[in-house]
Amino acid sequence: MPHFPSSLILIVSRLIVSQVNTISDVRSDPRDLLGKAIRARRLELMLSQEKLAEKAELHWTYIGGVERGERNVSLLNIVRIAKALSVTPSDLLKGIT
Repeated sequence: MPHFPSSLILIVSRLIVSQVNTISDVRSDPRDLLGKAIRARRLELMLSQEKLAEKAELHWTYIGGVERGERNVSLLNIVRIAKALSVTPSDLLKGIT
């Protein structure tokens, strides 16, 4: 196996550098911000993901994905979740630009 100078390590680990940038971008991703707003309100109401899902007529694994910012939530589901949390959809979307 050839020996590479340490200056080439950055090139080899470029994927890792890219992943770090992606992780920092997630903080401003609208899906992540919506998920955090939903989780915060759910916890204020002391609801489990399962109970919120039941009230919103959605599956609990879907709620988990939404809260983690993994789902691109439809308008219909934003309305369902907001209603289940006793807030308006605009309350959940505040601060998302």
